[in-house]
Amino acid sequence: MQFSATRLERAARTLLRVALPCWLLVSAGCSSMPNTGALEDTGQLEPAAKPEGDWAMSMLAGGGVGLGMFPAKFSFDITAAPSCTNDFVAFNTSLTGAAATMAASRTGTVTGDPANGQTVTIGGTLVLTASTTVNTGTNFLVVAGNTTATATNLAAAIVRNGASVSVTGSSATNVVTVTATSNGAWGNAITLAEGLNNFTWAGTTLTGGVGRANIVAFNQIYSTQGSAGGLCNQNGPSVYWSYFTGTGQALTSAVLSGDGTKVAFVENAAGGATLRILKWKAGEGTATGYPVPPTTTLSSGQSWAADCPVGNSCVIGIAFNGAFQDTRSAPFYNYNTDTLYVGDDSSRVHKFTGVFNGTPAEVTTGWPIQVNGTANLSSPVFDGVSGNIYVGDDTGRLSFIREVGSTVGACAAGSPPCLGSVNLQVGTGGVIVDAPIVDGSTGRVFAVNGT
Repeated sequence: MQFSATRLERAARTLLRVALPCWLLVSAGCSSMPNTGALEDTGQLEPAAKPEGDWAMSMLAGGGVGLGMFPAKFSFDITAAPSCTNDFVAFNTSLTGAAATMAASRTGTVTGDPANGQTVTIGGTLVLTASTTVNTGTNFLVVAGNTTATATNLAAAIVRNGASVSVTGSSATNVVTVTATSNGAWGNAITLAEGLNNFTWAGTTLTGGVGRANIVAFNQIYSTQGSAGGLCNQNGPSVYWSYFTGTGQALTSAVLSGDGTKVAFVENAAGGATLRILKWKAGEGTATGYPVPPTTTLSSGQSWAADCPVGNSCVIGIAFNGAFQDTRSAPFYNYNTDTLYVGDDSSRVHKFTGVFNGTPAEVTTGWPIQVNGTANLSSPVFDGVSGNIYVGDDTGRLSFIREVGSTVGACAAGSPPCLGSVNLQVGTGGVIVDAPIVDGSTGRVFAVNGT
């Protein structure tokens, strides 16, 4: 997943094909269902498959950025020297967020005497060996005719060696329990196998771990997979941070602040959509299945400068005006004005101000603006030349909104901000899923209908 010119050129060509398979940068989100993701690997942060490019990482069962969605990459400066530590990509996961409250575990039962030299394997790499004479290291002593003592010795061997695969052990009578060392769904992927007579695991993996991140970032991205390599000389990337921000789903792309220290994304729950704005802290949340909540939660009317303590991770959630969800429209951020625009599933475009640098709030005077009945909107795009916002929808229609300061077009009614008086039906039938591409210098807008 190195961002070389060759790969970016190939990716750009791919985007313009009618049938969009799975682009390198969003390989974790391939799906036949819109915006749900489909990475069916239940592994912890390990290769999802041998990637077409440099690496591919699992975001847990069903996790993915979703069709048409993209990671947000920092740094933006293509002339800057790449940094293995500070350059990162941030992904929404499309998963229902869950606080990391329970560790995965699994039991195994000793029903008789295992034979000398037989083995049990945990996590694919930790091999423990039954012995009739040794009870140290990776060996555990089989006590003839005493299943409780044998179970106790096996559990002790797991405790001695389990850190290598992030597990610990315990026993009660003849039952051995293996437990992940940290809370979270990541532990559900730790594998179990036995080659012992008179011993059986209750399943092939640990189970019951709870904890799913709404958003995750990886650094060490200039690496290869399968062996240490690439600029970062590492076997795949590392988790930079991951957060549980709520029990909803982040289905659309995230957007980063200019300095990369904050990220904005939309989280959907039964009550509607919420704009989450997160100031992250490196090292918090060690895996996608082991997220942490941000340290500080800002309330309405609080600002980043006054109310987010230096050194803390912080988050603010702003519920969309109206109880509508957002399953397709990723937020568009204007770096010049600290303003963000985003659509919802009921054809309304919302405006937020003070997003990364001030006091975040939704504008409710003149906004949100209804675009096309109850159509499901694409991501909007603001054009700084015309001062207009362009957006498509699931009827195949391309529309525009005149923002305050707009120099081009007329309003259907009233004065800016207002819906433009003209629109364009792009093709017959079909859906505009992706954001329009706007060339303000020539006054042209490019939109793709899925047919």
